[in-house]
Amino acid sequence: MPSLSPPISFSVSEILSLPEIFHREAISPEGFVTSIQAARYPGMAAKVKDLSALAKKLQFEYVKEIAGTSGLPVRPEESEKGSTFYLLRRPLIRMGPPEAAGEGVSRRKVLGGFLVAPEDRGKGILETRAFADGKDLIVVVSLEDYRSAIRGTAPTASLRTWLYLQTQARLHETVGKRFLRGFQPS
Repeated sequence: MPSLSPPISFSVSEILSLPEIFHREAISPEGFVTSIQAARYPGMAAKVKDLSALAKKLQFEYVKEIAGTSGLPVRPEESEKGSTFYLLRRPLIRMGPPEAAGEGVSRRKVLGGFLVAPEDRGKGILETRAFADGKDLIVVVSLEDYRSAIRGTAPTASLRTWLYLQTQARLHETVGKRFLRGFQPS
């Protein structure tokens, strides 16, 4: 299926060593989001024996970071069907289980929840990617083809786009940066 989000291109050379975190985001006129955060871990590539296992592990670690970053009493629940984040009893976001998508790549579908535009459930993808660049390990976290319920589907939703960019988009960036700064490759 072709991407609904605007593409973001970047060079591996743009990803600097920690504590710097690469971040870029784009939103299409229809409201589909691409958000990317990446970090370089100098000299750590040799410590990772299985990049695909690491990519899957990153998915579970990232889920923990989502719950801990918002400042709200968000409670994650894991099952064989995936992850759900609750605020009180309301499901904010539901994601499927991590699935391998190539060497060093793991993806989860964003299945629904209060923060997901109802007509776009199942379209969003949370992807983690791990690869070597010489002796360095590169970790990339991206959200693609996601449309927030805050933003909605109206093509002229400028106020709603602004609200999304000031709230949920900032949270995506904060979670990604905090996660990458705290992650310890092993």
